[in-house]
Amino acid sequence: MITEVTRGKGKKYPFRKLHATYTWVMRAVSTDSTRRILNYLYVDGKRLVATDGRRLHVSNDLFADEKDSGLYRILKRGAVIWLDKQDMKETGPYPKYREVIPTAGSKSETVSYVGTADSAFMFRLALAANRVSGAIFCMDYMYDAIPAGYQGGIEVIGTDEFSPLLLKHDLGMVVLMPVRVD
Repeated sequence: MITEVTRGKGKKYPFRKLHATYTWVMRAVSTDSTRRILNYLYVDGKRLVATDGRRLHVSNDLFADEKDSGLYRILKRGAVIWLDKQDMKETGPYPKYREVIPTAGSKSETVSYVGTADSAFMFRLALAANRVSGAIFCMDYMYDAIPAGYQGGIEVIGTDEFSPLLLKHDLGMVVLMPVRVD
């Protein structure tokens, strides 16, 4: 069983955390063929970024020192994941994702997470999101916000029912757009 990955100048990275990080960020990559630029993973310095326009996953990249910033097409075969760098002249620029990340919330709450994302935990997370923002959020996207095997606290930060919700944990952060109910 692989426990670590060695890359470049002998740097070692824990395999499980590396795989969990990439898998978690890739959940937010769009599959919409009309929004092609969102079908890529974006590497921005030390961050992996993916969005489908309704949610945004931002994580620290364990290989950041060895990659150029840019767009990467995700290639998967079974459990193997690799990234193919794309020419941004052909794809165009990635959206300015930093502009939608809430900088300061007027309210925050931490929800402890241990074990699996069962319905009781998801209910507590949804209640916390509603308390700090007053909005409703897609439960599927909230479930995807939690990395597989993650244990710890999830900080929920919100401002009002019209603004995005920020979820923070050890692997990174997730921005969720509120569901509009008319």
